[in-house]
Amino acid sequence: MPPWIERLWYGKSPWLPLWLPLEKLYLAVVRHRYQQRQKLQRPYKGAEVWIIGNLSVGGTGKTPMVLALIELAKASGRKVAVISRGYGGKSDSYPLSVEDKPDAACTGDEPLLIWQRSGCPVMVDPQRKRALDAVIERYQPDLVLSDDGLQHYDLPRHRELVLVDGSRGFGNRHCLPAGPLREPLSRLASVDLVIVNGRAGAARVPESTHCFDVVAGDIVSLDGKQRMPSGTWNQRVYAVAGLGNPRRFFTTLDQIGIEYEPFVFPDHYRFMASDFSGPVGRPVLMTEKDAVKCRRLGLNDAWYLEVSACLEPSLQADIISALTHKELENG
Repeated sequence: MPPWIERLWYGKSPWLPLWLPLEKLYLAVVRHRYQQRQKLQRPYKGAEVWIIGNLSVGGTGKTPMVLALIELAKASGRKVAVISRGYGGKSDSYPLSVEDKPDAACTGDEPLLIWQRSGCPVMVDPQRKRALDAVIERYQPDLVLSDDGLQHYDLPRHRELVLVDGSRGFGNRHCLPAGPLREPLSRLASVDLVIVNGRAGAARVPESTHCFDVVAGDIVSLDGKQRMPSGTWNQRVYAVAGLGNPRRFFTTLDQIGIEYEPFVFPDHYRFMASDFSGPVGRPVLMTEKDAVKCRRLGLNDAWYLEVSACLEPSLQADIISALTHKELENG
């Protein structure tokens, strides 16, 4: 994100008033689309659909949360599948099941990561409603999790979970382009759960109802042959992050005591071997989302950090309650 955007959205900028007229135009379009969705949407009876999304631009921890929800759903006896837009990937045909072509260049990085970690069916399509129809027809789940898609208004939904980055909150609380919000904060009144990523930042988000933390797991070699607890790592690394909020990855490394030199790339960046010609003489440590795109590059001494969502007990209890009360049983 360019520094001037960072200042405009998350700091103090004298240029904010210049952007407010454009924000009004953006809000008019958003409200019109949302109202049309309210008029036209009909209950979807093929499966229960949960949206895991965010109000703000940038990463909020959706992928770890989706993985945690998959595990809770399976433990609750639900047959679960995932749909995704597949941002960062491009296929000749859609819908695309990740198991048919497990290549991040086609599926996007996050769908491939979710499929590899969970074994859960993942269907990719820029038209999310088409992905939903396809995943139900092929796999017959009774629960479908949509990785993002809160603003994809033609996508049916039974529950909406909004994730918030606890370190940045909602910034200046303005909508695009004046601020980081995709929808006004009033939208939170209509969602089922507002969940903050980072207990320490919960106080900055008074609209929240629950929290979770993204915690470090093992460090794994890119070829998958070696694994060690992250707390035992004792080498300085080149830390590679292609995320919507790379600072969160570096903060995690700080917390587990790993010394690093940061290398930041754009979110969903498609890596090439030449990107790693500079970092030499020490290991490369990257996010798991980046690792699914880099395995094909033949890198030496390259590793990734597994992370997981640790849900507070009250959040886990609320989710289990919702999972065991299937809305489709009533309609």
